[in-house]
Amino acid sequence: MCEATTRFAGLSAFGTGLVTIAGIFKPGRAAVWARIGTAGMVASVTVAAVLQAVDRVALRVVVDRRAASEGEARRLAYEAPCALRWTEIGVARLVGILFGRSP
Repeated sequence: MCEATTRFAGLSAFGTGLVTIAGIFKPGRAAVWARIGTAGMVASVTVAAVLQAVDRVALRVVVDRRAASEGEARRLAYEAPCALRWTEIGVARLVGILFGRSP
């Protein structure tokens, strides 16, 4: 298993644990904060999954497609990996913000 997959599995397990703990609070102020935290964790893990999709799947596809192209098409195919890389950087920053780290 690669490092990024292991990291995502850890984030998912951590999120599952927090969601489970949030369910044991009695109604009141603590339960409200637990629900807010649960929503934040769900959003964070979802954006981390999007990052994995962009980083591992989409980027590999466009790089392979560029490698298979020739001539003028190869020059034009350079733009797709560059655009996807900038998308990946933006999503990675969003993951950092959602998990409370500075980007």
